[in-house]
Amino acid sequence: MIPHTHVFGILPTGGGKSDAYLIPALMNPEKITVVILSLRALEVDVQLRLSSTHISWRRWNSRDPTHASLHLVSLEVAITDDFIHWCKAQAEHNMLQRIVVDEAHLI
Repeated sequence: MIPHTHVFGILPTGGGKSDAYLIPALMNPEKITVVILSLRALEVDVQLRLSSTHISWRRWNSRDPTHASLHLVSLEVAITDDFIHWCKAQAEHNMLQRIVVDEAHLI
């Protein structure tokens, strides 16, 4: 992907949408990718897929600032002041590489 560009992708189920954020997270593990998930079931699916990769990931938690390449966050958490502040801090330190909204049509 070209740096500093916006990407809007529409793909069918099984079309590889998650590869758009998994591959860059794998290739650049020191940077942070945030994935906003609109449904709990989607989060479980993503967690299962991540468990079979070498990508460091975690559910975002304001009380545990452990670094990971990929942070999963629910839609409800993504709009909180704590999360927005954390994202801004990561961006200021040039750590935040991308924010992905998975299954945006469900929002």
